This record gives sequence, structure tokens and C-alpha cells, in this order.
Amino acid sequence: MKKYIAVVLAACLALVCLCACSGKKTYDIQELLSAVEASAGLTDPVDLTEEDLNYDMGLTMENIDSFAGKTENVNGASGRVLVVKAVSGKGEDVKTELQSYVTSRAEFLGNYEEFAGAKAQAEQARVVASGDYVILVMANEGMDYTAVDEAIEAAFA
Repeated sequence: MKKYIAVVLAACLALVCLCACSGKKTYDIQELLSAVEASAGLTDPVDLTEEDLNYDMGLTMENIDSFAGKTENVNGASGRVLVVKAVSGKGEDVKTELQSYVTSRAEFLGNYEEFAGAKAQAEQARVVASGDYVILVMANEGMDYTAVDEAIEAAFA
């Protein structure tokens, strides 16, 4: 009987260990933001608000658990950094919406000749997901996207 109980307890312990290791890594969104913000070259950043995400960027707020972001406070500048922790299972949906935003932002900037550099930067924006976490980096004019890629990779390491 003791062997039976020991085997059952060992099996339960193994199941608990497997359940605890779901493979989903968690991040602090403020730390992710700090890790990638400098790569965008923001010179006069202001915080992104829920209204910015909903009305300006067209994100579905029901898909977002939490977020942190900065945008350039200069008209026509492309600089924007956003970190989103999506509701469980909605990371790809948020990524798709952010990719649509990047496309529309580049198209908008393309309407103005004086914003050609900002448009070029917006066209190269990065939207990267790791599970339910999504990072958008749209660098300001003159910033190298190699640094952006390295910052995102390091943040998700």
C-alpha cells in the first residue's frame, strides 16, 4: 500500500511540475518599454493613452490586458514605441492590428512631401510578438533599424 501511495504521489508531483511549466514567459511591460525606447530616437516623448490605442491606432481594447508606450510629441514625426500584454491567446490579433496601423501611418505620412523621411521610417517599423506580448517600434527619422532589432531581441531574451 505504501508503494502504491508513493507512486501516486510521484505521478501527481510530475503532473504539477508539467503544469507549472506552461512555457509562457512573462515580462514586465515597463521594462520592455525601457529596453527598446532609446532605439526609436524619441526626442520629445509623451505617454500613449488608451484613447491613442483605440482611436488613433485602431486597436481592439478588449484584446489588451495592459500596455505602456511613448510617442513623439512632434507633428509628422514617426517615432512611437508600444508594448502590449495581450489578453491570453490574443497576441497575434494585436500584432495584426499593429501591422495594419503601421501601414496606415506610412500611407498618411506619404500624403505630405515634407514627411518623406518619417514615411520611410514608418514603412520599416517593427512589430514583434512573443506569446501574448507585442512590441511596436516605429523609429524617428535618422535612426537605424539594426539597433531597433537588437533592442527587441535583447528585450525578449
